[in-house]
This record gives sequence, C-alpha cells and structure tokens, in this order.
Amino acid sequence: MKRKPKLKYVKFQISKGKLYGYFNTGCKQNGKLIWTALPPYNSPGFWDSYNTMMGHRTRRSSALPTVKDLVARYEAADEFAALKPGSRKLYRLTMDKVVANFGDFPLDDVTRGRVADVLPGLKGNATRNIFLAVLKVLFRFARINEMTNADPAKDFVRFKTGEHEPWPAELIEAALTCDDARVRLAVHLLYYTGQRIGDVCKMRWDSIRGNRVSVVKDMSVRGSRLNIVQEKTDKHLSIFLHKDLAKELDSVERTGETIITSITGTQLGTNALRNNIQAFAEGLGFEVVPHGLRKNAVNSLLEAGCLPQEVAAVTGQSMAMIEHYAKRVNQPLLGDSAILKLERSTV
Repeated sequence: MKRKPKLKYVKFQISKGKLYGYFNTGCKQNGKLIWTALPPYNSPGFWDSYNTMMGHRTRRSSALPTVKDLVARYEAADEFAALKPGSRKLYRLTMDKVVANFGDFPLDDVTRGRVADVLPGLKGNATRNIFLAVLKVLFRFARINEMTNADPAKDFVRFKTGEHEPWPAELIEAALTCDDARVRLAVHLLYYTGQRIGDVCKMRWDSIRGNRVSVVKDMSVRGSRLNIVQEKTDKHLSIFLHKDLAKELDSVERTGETIITSITGTQLGTNALRNNIQAFAEGLGFEVVPHGLRKNAVNSLLEAGCLPQEVAAVTGQSMAMIEHYAKRVNQPLLGDSAILKLERSTV
C-alpha cells in the first residue's frame, strides 16, 4: 500500500490502489467544510489543479472581511432593521466610533488588547459601556455568519458610572427621538430646562405663558401672577422655551393638569418617571440617572457661549455648583469661542 504524502490543505485517500487527494477550500456550506477532489496523485494535471486551488485560497485569505465590511453587512441585516428607530440611531453612532478605530482591520486582528487601548479615548464610562455592547453584538453577528471566530469584547467588566454622570450625547439623541412618548417628553423637559426630575413632574400646562414654562411650588395658584419657585431651593424661575421643547409640547395630547401624567391622567410620581427613563436607558446598554441631564444642560449652555450667570438663571444653581457640573465641558470648544470673541472685540 502506498504511503500517503503530506501536502498543505490536502487529505489523501487510497482507493483501488490509487491515491486520491481532496483539497480543503477553506469555505463552508451549511457549517461544513467544502473539499474539492483533485486528479489522482502524480497523474497529469494533479499539480496544476493543486496550484490553482492554492492560488484561489491564498487570494481569499488576503481579502479577509474588515470591520467596515462587518458593519455594512450588519446594517443591511434583518436583525438591525428589527431594532427600534432610537436604537438604530444609537447603534449607528456607536458603529461610527467602531469604524473610526478599527475600520480597515481584518476581523481577526481586532484583539481584546486593541479594544482595551481604545476605551480610554472614549468620553465617559457610559459611552465605553455602549461601545463594548455594540462591539459584542457585531462580533456575535460575525461569528454566526462565519466571518470570524473572534470575540474581542469578551470578559470586559462593565465600567462604573457615577450617580450623577452626564449622559453620553448618543443616548440623549436616542431619547429625544424615541418611540416612548413619556420618556421622550420627560427628556425634552429635563434637558431643555435643566430642572430636577421632581420639578419636571410638577410642571403644569397652566404654568406655560406664551413661550415660557414655569416651575411652580404651589400648584393651587392660578392666573397670571404665579409664585414660580423650585421645590428644593425656593428660587423663582421663568425659563424661555427652547424651540425643540416647544415643538415637543405642541405634539403632546393634554390628558391632565400636569404636563407628564399617569395613564389615568393624574400627576406621575417622581420614582415612576425615574424608573421609566432608566429602563429605557438600560435597554440601550446605559446605566444613568435622570439627574445626569442637569449636568448636560449646564455643559450645553456653557459650550453655547453662555456666561455662568446666564446658566444660573436657567438652572437656579449657585456659581460654585455650575463650576462643579462644568467639569465635563468641552474645553476646546469654549477656548475657540473665547478667542473668537476676543478677535471681534479688537476689530
């Protein structure tokens, strides 16, 4: 009996005294490797066939799917289409970050170490958590579709998020456009007024005068003269309505005296609203609290060029608290704004 030779990607079988080879194409069908028969060993055409198949396999291996290819394929998949609009938007924003960091990498080259190197450059622990969550979804999709066996997001421990961490920009955008009407309305009120969740729960339709919304302590007060105070600080406030908030309020059906209501039309409790908002965020992979939007409001106002005194007139906070909240402010953006103001003043 002839001894079976050793040849890369080929398995040999002896049949009726002849040696036959089967080439491992590296491709799969229905989860099984595809083997292609070669001419009998040392017969005319064996080596030509073998070299041709080696060339095909080499070309395929040199054109491995990249992360950019994976993202494009996932976006075209039914799994992605089945996500809610807000989730799809959040995923797209996060996948943009994935592509920015790994776009041209072959999938097998995205290692856990490389992911660990990228995470410190992402802004905030909540953003890092959603980055890992989406990366895990992408590579699970890739493994199911036999694009790779890699799982670079495996075994990462979730980053701790502070009690009052500001929300990542992508989560705010998802919440402002989500299908959950109560969450969408609440986030509009929290973000565009900078108020505490308790004051937002107590906001009434009759506290709106023209294009201003008022935070009212004594809800029995009626008429044009309102005692407008924050519940915690007793500060009087009258906040100009942001156009996006005004648009959202115009779309809301008024089912009770308060702007946000329960299913029976009564004022919704603070804990119930907090649970609604946090459940929405957790469904997208975030651990945040509604109060974090107060920090977002402060930072957005500062980044828009507002003076601390102007911010305080909206949120009702002290200068010290505004400075404390502003630790996450976009310094380069503020710096650019400051120099441009200086240039205009010296013209």
